[in-house]
Amino acid sequence: MSRPVSHRNHRQRFTITSAALLIAITGWGLASQSFGEASGQENTRPRIGLVLAGGGARGAAHIGVLKVLEQMRIPVDCIAGTSMGALVGATYATGMPATEIERIVLANDWAETFTKSQLRLDRPMQDKLAGLTYSNNIEFGIQDGSIIAPGGFVSSQGIDEMIRSLVASARATSDFQQLPIPFRAIATDLHTGDMVVFERGDLALAMRASMAIPGIFSPVKADGRLMIDGGIVRNLPVDVARSACADIVIAVKLESPAPSSENMVSALQITARTIDVVIKNNERTQWQSLTPTDIGITVNTEDMGSGQFNRLAFAVPLGVAAANTQAQALQRLSLGEAEYHDWRHMVASRGANNQEERLAEVRIVGLERVSEEYVVAQIKSAPGSTVDLERISRDTDKIYALGEFEQVSYQVSGEGTHKTLEIKAVEKEWGPDYIIFDLGMYADTAGDFEYLLSAKHRRTWLNRLGGEWRNTIQIGRNSFFNTSFYQPLDEAHKVFIESLASFGQRQEDLFDDGDRVAIYDNRKLYGQIDIGLTPTNHLVTSIGYRYGYTDLSRDTGDRLLREFNYYDAGIQFRSVYDSLNSSLLPTSGWYGAVEYFGASEELGGDIDYDRFEAMLLKPLSIGPNTITLRVGGGTNFGKDIPPNEAFSLGGLRSLPGLRFGELRGQEYWLSSASYKRKILGKQSLFGNALYGGVQLSSGQMTDFSDEDAADLDDSVISAASLLISGKTPIGPLDLVLGFTDSGDWNLAFSLGRPIDENNLFGRTF
Repeated sequence: MSRPVSHRNHRQRFTITSAALLIAITGWGLASQSFGEASGQENTRPRIGLVLAGGGARGAAHIGVLKVLEQMRIPVDCIAGTSMGALVGATYATGMPATEIERIVLANDWAETFTKSQLRLDRPMQDKLAGLTYSNNIEFGIQDGSIIAPGGFVSSQGIDEMIRSLVASARATSDFQQLPIPFRAIATDLHTGDMVVFERGDLALAMRASMAIPGIFSPVKADGRLMIDGGIVRNLPVDVARSACADIVIAVKLESPAPSSENMVSALQITARTIDVVIKNNERTQWQSLTPTDIGITVNTEDMGSGQFNRLAFAVPLGVAAANTQAQALQRLSLGEAEYHDWRHMVASRGANNQEERLAEVRIVGLERVSEEYVVAQIKSAPGSTVDLERISRDTDKIYALGEFEQVSYQVSGEGTHKTLEIKAVEKEWGPDYIIFDLGMYADTAGDFEYLLSAKHRRTWLNRLGGEWRNTIQIGRNSFFNTSFYQPLDEAHKVFIESLASFGQRQEDLFDDGDRVAIYDNRKLYGQIDIGLTPTNHLVTSIGYRYGYTDLSRDTGDRLLREFNYYDAGIQFRSVYDSLNSSLLPTSGWYGAVEYFGASEELGGDIDYDRFEAMLLKPLSIGPNTITLRVGGGTNFGKDIPPNEAFSLGGLRSLPGLRFGELRGQEYWLSSASYKRKILGKQSLFGNALYGGVQLSSGQMTDFSDEDAADLDDSVISAASLLISGKTPIGPLDLVLGFTDSGDWNLAFSLGRPIDENNLFGRTF
């Protein structure tokens, strides 16, 4: 599959150079028998090896170089590539023309490739419910009492899928010498520090290992090795191309200006620059090994960064321009039209496969904790079905979306109608105990400042059906500790039962004409048990029994509410439909929620009341423009809700312009329409973006909870707001300037997990 290579290779530069000069003097020599057999024709011309350096997004310039080589009718007899050079090089080695590579790479949504946000559609509803409140997906593990970080902070599943689609036609070829164009990929053995040359095995895995940027993507495990990006040891593998076939090397390296001292201040910037220095040093050694008969092409990528995948279209012409500067040297390698046509036809024919292919067997491998029946329930590929790579890719996406795996890949082997599909699911090494940390901040010009710090722990797969122990602790305006046990009752996780115990304290603010006049502490201790259904990945419905104790006491301010305590017991119902493509600034799908709690003395409580709330959200997107419509409300069905359980409105997610929780009452309705346009988008590894827009809201709160507030206005309130919203690595960012028709205004800022506004609107971004 691969072989480690010692760093001693570069010390043999003099020998390599001398041999190359001898070949030049003797008229380039004859092709070796092994290469002649691989190409299917006797070769009387010098063999040309193409070397493509790594460089992240800047590596799209290699496509421009390939376009020039094709225009000049220059054949390529073998390719060696590192990182992005391996991605472009391997794709070309499968026989795909440069123009087709360009079309696919430029049309790809790279932000989606790196974030895989669309996989949210396939995530289990239990995960979606957690994702509505947790604003980041940075998940740590707990092992032996220590917190363990994942191998990479960016999921590699999207880039893995992209790689597999690019080289799908050649993945059945395990010997890279037998590809339409022989190919080598370079990686780094993390244990020994040696260079690893992939010359056989799974082509997609070799490409992925070559691109495993340290700290960004998790390392690749194969053949007992742990491998990372090949640029660490050989960013420009000239020597590898010579070993593979090359009489003449065409080497392409990517140059950009060194950063200034002002741009090397933070630890992250310094670390990134340190890696760049290591890469440049080994690249320089290989560049100096080029002989007078070789051709070196330097692409000046100017100010383009390695993570700027939104600028790939900018990089391709740079490659064209750089290759054209070497047109005179390249011209001597040009073939006649007929000869080049024959070579191109040979490459294309070696990559063709016209056989009917059917699956005889489907295997799931790599499972240790996760139930195989649970995984199989997600996929459509089955014995007897045709080999449909698009369907197989969709199956691996669904398995990955379960949230149990750090990587899901596949390999199809065998011949004709006896193909075997092997899906390899690599369980998260930092599991099965997981913890997510989150934070949220809110501030406004009225002087309010709120914060929260939270952590959620999950112990997964406690039994064969996937039982989970869940614990959440939060500190802030709404502080609580929850512990629950979630138990699926079937292999497909369609039916479940969950028990929960909770203790918490929430701050209740009371206002008079926009001024906070009292703060009450609302303490609750309760337990509940639910049984539920998740018939699809978009819907969950549960019903259960809750019993608890509540104590309401005044902290500061006027005695607007009486202090009291009580026991309540009753039936609770919840149903949530969620097909949003993202929990942060969604652009498609639907979200709907219904919640009901009916307290009854007959069920063991002290009081009777009903609390019902519902909300519907629909985003509509056209290009960079998104309109989001929301409507909802709450009622008590004529039975007074205790003041501490009353609905509240006010805040940037319910009624901008009013203070946080300024209106409290027994019933309300609210509708809003917002327009947002992307004003700053960057297809980086994290897919962050910034949006600007406006929102119009209208609502009404009736039957105010405050016992002396009978004179408060219960008329309809309308509000307009200007907003800036964005996605950041720690969650959503909102800056909202709101105005109401009664003359109130407020400028509010929020970052991270939203502060609970005690209504369903406050739970959506």
